[in-house]
Amino acid sequence: MRAVGVSGSLSVADRIARLRAVIGATVPAPAGPRSPFAGLATTDRQGASAGVRSSTQPVTPSSASTVRREGVSVAPMGHRPITAIPPIDGPSLAERLARARAGRGAGHARDIDALRRAIGAEPCGEHLLCVTTRHPLPMRHGSTVLSGDAATPAGLPIRLGETLVRPTGELLLLDTETSGLAGGAGTFAFLLGLARVEGATLVVRQYLATRFAGEVAMLSHLREAVAQAGCLVTFNGKSFDVPLLAGRFALRREAHPFGGLPHCDLLHAARRSLRTDWPDCRLRTAEERALGFSRVDDLPGAEVPAVWQQWLARGNADGLPKVLEHNRADLVSLLALVQVLGATEGRLPLFSGRAGPYVRESGKSALHNERQGVKRVLQDPREVEVLV
Repeated sequence: MRAVGVSGSLSVADRIARLRAVIGATVPAPAGPRSPFAGLATTDRQGASAGVRSSTQPVTPSSASTVRREGVSVAPMGHRPITAIPPIDGPSLAERLARARAGRGAGHARDIDALRRAIGAEPCGEHLLCVTTRHPLPMRHGSTVLSGDAATPAGLPIRLGETLVRPTGELLLLDTETSGLAGGAGTFAFLLGLARVEGATLVVRQYLATRFAGEVAMLSHLREAVAQAGCLVTFNGKSFDVPLLAGRFALRREAHPFGGLPHCDLLHAARRSLRTDWPDCRLRTAEERALGFSRVDDLPGAEVPAVWQQWLARGNADGLPKVLEHNRADLVSLLALVQVLGATEGRLPLFSGRAGPYVRESGKSALHNERQGVKRVLQDPREVEVLV
């Protein structure tokens, strides 16, 4: 039988109407919203058309690949049937997530126990550990001997021409280790080192946050320590440590405790006392040139953030003991520099090397000595003597 042709002179609407009349399709009711799948053809497994049907009409497996009604050949539409996803047997997604969190928490607890034993720490808050180290005085730090007790007066070079005198026991030595060196709101201080002289002992307390949530307890301990201090002592703390910690208080909508507290940044004192033969004013340089202290197998500060990231991501605590040792050495050096810089501030520059009993005056030191009336200085910075 010959297929019925459609004249090319008819409009598209007329062609669709004639096609519906030939194949017996019904016109959908205009009322109500239409499903986007209404009127599409459904197909069997071979992908052939089973006729232009409503999306609610069932399709039987016996439908032919090509339907011929009243001599009209209908081309396959190429639409496959939409079937519902069968339900998945077993626990729900929420149950599986809860089970994964519980397993991860158990593994983290085991890592914390191993870390506590390795560094000798005690819990002092949620997700916070405290390592306490006591150094009886006097003690040797390099070629410098730390002596005195909490009542011994200490000269603190606050700024040029201004030296603050406080009992050594009122000094709060502070140093932090952070998740990055750039500063800003995204930098987290995971280790806070605080040191004070109590009686005849230098007590170093290091607060290690094992998770970001440990910052709450850490800032609380910092606030208590600052409230009992008469002066804050840091090395580059005015530019890095204190602004960073003040920002962490601000993120928690809390006022920081540093307002009104005298702050002695030993970096500025070291710059003022710098000799021309010093390459820079880093803490390590000041330790080697002014204190005679050289670190052995020390972890570089630039590698500290990577150690913290390894702990967070994998629970790998291999590098954390070295981070604590690095931070502890920084705090002891702060007290040693207070003794050396406090004794030399405003009188003579620091020096290094062995060039005989006296140091030949360079251009910078000669100008400084001329202003202060100092003609010669002894070589050993621990035995400062002004010779007129």
